[in-house]
Amino acid sequence: AASMIWRPAADSGLPTGAEKAEWLMEFITSTWNELDEPCAQRTIEHALACAQRRLDAHDDERAVLVHGDVQQWNALEAGDGFKLVDPDGLLAEAEYDLGVILREDPDEPLAADPEATARWMADRCGLDAAALFEWGVVERVSTGLSATSPCSEMVHAAWKASESMLTIEARKAVTPSWRKLRAMSCGKVGGRGRSDGRAASPNSVLGGGCASDDAPPSVERHRS
Repeated sequence: AASMIWRPAADSGLPTGAEKAEWLMEFITSTWNELDEPCAQRTIEHALACAQRRLDAHDDERAVLVHGDVQQWNALEAGDGFKLVDPDGLLAEAEYDLGVILREDPDEPLAADPEATARWMADRCGLDAAALFEWGVVERVSTGLSATSPCSEMVHAAWKASESMLTIEARKAVTPSWRKLRAMSCGKVGGRGRSDGRAASPNSVLGGGCASDDAPPSVERHRS
């Protein structure tokens, strides 16, 4: 579904991927300081380095219209597939959209190698895996900061997932659920469909899309 959006839109007046990267760098730096450094400094430094590389790589001539917030809450079942709603709208590299998917579930980056997940999505869509992964790092860390508040039960899981993306080590893992990727990456979707435009349920999204051999590798499979 996301790939159906990607097209040149030079005269749209939308913010660019470079502006997004700059905003995220400022947000990460200022919020980390305001919250009295709630995570490791190396996590922040890594996220800022990733954002700087994405800023430097921005090319107005290659930038395309992207949704800007591709995640399960913005995916609706429609007919025999899915449609995305509530766009942020950017002119950026397409990898940004799929980087947001890496941001969404704190459990998935811990359940398998997130770099392998990035490569799997990039291969499906003909994109650059390194760029996709770097956007995922920046979005994960900025979202972790956003979610940080007293007594927040999701903070620990968010930061564990953020810091797991800093250094990828071999770890025993099971293949995670890929329902969001099936629903939203590159138009390879299916399922029963729903005519009333309600949000896609996890079970219905899981029912369509990729064949069983089209799932991304777990760490165990990746190591083989």
